[in-house]
Amino acid sequence: MKNGLLLSTAASLALLSHSLYAENLMMDTITVESDTFVGEALSGAKVDTKKIQTGSSQTIADVLKSESQIDVRKRTTVGDNGDILSIRGLSANRIMLNFDGRPLNAAGINGGHYIDWGTIPLENISKIEVIKGGSSVEYGHNALGGVINIIPKMPSAKPTFSAEAIAGAWDGGDGFQSARFSHSYKPSRLGYTISASVQNADAYLWNNSFNGKNLYTGLYYDLTDSTKLNFGFTYSYSKRGFIKDNNPDSAGYNDRINKDYPISYGDTLAGGGNNPVLLNVGEGAFWEKIKYLLDAGVVQAIGDGYAELKLFSNYEDRHEENFSPIDGRKVMDRDIQSDRTMGGVLKFKMPYENHDFMTGVSYTRMGAGNFKINSYDRVFNNNTAYLSPNVNTYILQQGIFGGDSVDLFGKAVNVHIGARYDKFDIHPFDNLLYKRVVGSGFSPKMTLTYRPDEINTVAFAIYKNYRTPGIPESYWHFNAANPTVSIQSGVRSSPLKAEASENAEISYKYKISKTEPIALNAFYMKIKDYIQWRSVSGVDRAVYNVDAVTIKGVSVDASKNITDYAKVSGSVTHQSSKKTGDFLDTTNTMSSLEYFPKYKANLAFDFKLPVFGATLGTNTRYYAAQKAFNYQSRVVDVNSYTVTDISLKAPVFKGANLEIFSDNVLDKEYQEKYGYASSGRVIGMALRYNY
Repeated sequence: MKNGLLLSTAASLALLSHSLYAENLMMDTITVESDTFVGEALSGAKVDTKKIQTGSSQTIADVLKSESQIDVRKRTTVGDNGDILSIRGLSANRIMLNFDGRPLNAAGINGGHYIDWGTIPLENISKIEVIKGGSSVEYGHNALGGVINIIPKMPSAKPTFSAEAIAGAWDGGDGFQSARFSHSYKPSRLGYTISASVQNADAYLWNNSFNGKNLYTGLYYDLTDSTKLNFGFTYSYSKRGFIKDNNPDSAGYNDRINKDYPISYGDTLAGGGNNPVLLNVGEGAFWEKIKYLLDAGVVQAIGDGYAELKLFSNYEDRHEENFSPIDGRKVMDRDIQSDRTMGGVLKFKMPYENHDFMTGVSYTRMGAGNFKINSYDRVFNNNTAYLSPNVNTYILQQGIFGGDSVDLFGKAVNVHIGARYDKFDIHPFDNLLYKRVVGSGFSPKMTLTYRPDEINTVAFAIYKNYRTPGIPESYWHFNAANPTVSIQSGVRSSPLKAEASENAEISYKYKISKTEPIALNAFYMKIKDYIQWRSVSGVDRAVYNVDAVTIKGVSVDASKNITDYAKVSGSVTHQSSKKTGDFLDTTNTMSSLEYFPKYKANLAFDFKLPVFGATLGTNTRYYAAQKAFNYQSRVVDVNSYTVTDISLKAPVFKGANLEIFSDNVLDKEYQEKYGYASSGRVIGMALRYNY
């Protein structure tokens, strides 16, 4: 076999998870295509692949919102880049997000986010792989809840070009617009891909306008037939208005200050404490954020296997301004270098006879840069000082992993066994006041897959996981603030431990036909020393370990061709959680995780219409009622809701199609996050062209 072919195969495999084999029952693959019609999907879709149109989706979270075991809670229709997605009830600080083999997770410090969903472009994505749970030996530290792998489109000898324009409006006439394009080409040893997008959204909630720009370029060079290099550069800009509180009566929650906008809670700026310049958001308050992502990699063929090295670096800078809600004057101006993360991964894959060995090491340094206060209004701040905080906090994460996937009994049985060893070291900004946190953990993992025939596949996994605390968690543990001195002292004096989980999963897939699968997945997870964030009033904060959190659930996914022109697909998830040993919640006010619906369901219909080559699609999502903390001082109810989206697509000329869509077509009133009403019915149009 030629080295070039070996390397092409190896490079493709390098993008995949190595924890499972055969049907990859514990990993969902979602192909994002802008020109796929129902007729093609019915006749040619792979059984383990779900095709999702980008439609009105603005973020990766929007694309994944209908997936089983995944919950999405957004405050705003466009521009919410906070902690909006969870897998099995575990949010961004317990999810690993990768793009083209490099992690996108940030330090999450100084008001930043572990995952900034709003800065991840959709225009150059080939597919998205979702590993629910932590069964993969390749991913550690924050991959307790799962892994999302974004795989970009690769350039080929045939040039490609795609463009998309989207516009939508919600009730009241305001709305959003976006435009995307991508182009790739590899005529020789050198290839490239380039993509860009712009977004703009009016303020649905008071002061919360949004606009953003993204640019991605990738270079691919075949140094030899067995050595390939790749380089990537991402630029992202976003400007987001801070939501202004439009609820003067927080107890009754029944009135609004500004009649032009819905009732809602507002934002506070990071590091609020007792500073009015940060707590009281005025009209016009905003942040501007610029992010640069750099990465470089090399893949080297070694016999039938390969070695891959991936290096990456994150640079994120944010500028913030706040204005007085009384007279509109500027009261605060500051600059924050909110992310300076860098690292790399080196891994080897070595097939031998019926074995497939894989091993590797990873290193990450997560941290932030400088914090500068340009100006602030001391009078507005009750004549108290506001000093720039020391941000020389960083965390070192190191991991080593390895495993073997072996086929037995003519490939009817596959056994994958492996393990990870993770180590972390959190360096506080002040060693005299705050404790340095160091820890390590060992995570063995095993998966057994049995495939008796082409129709049935069963997989069973049992494994442990180990999660490294993040920088914000470490900071608020040793900087806990509470009006009760004994509680504050109790939190600060206790050691902050890493989380350790014990997990078991079983999955079964039955193929009615090539395009009609039924998949069942059941999971159990017990997280010891679960790291709990608790805010007694919105000013007083504490991070500490509770004894344990237990999560268990089951989901069913199915797809069925009703006729040659109609298809139905759907999923149902049932899950539960239980928290024990929370010394700040001795009355058991909240015995489960918040924002953890017991039931979630999704039902989609696709019809190929007899005229104009058009297709009609509907998608209905149901979420059961949820519990949440209102500033974690009282438990509030988030009511159940059902939302239906509908779209009509038709070709307009070769390579181009038009979509007319309506999200929340029945105009249901609901909220995904407590205190932030939905935008109601959204009507829009998308024009796509692919060459």
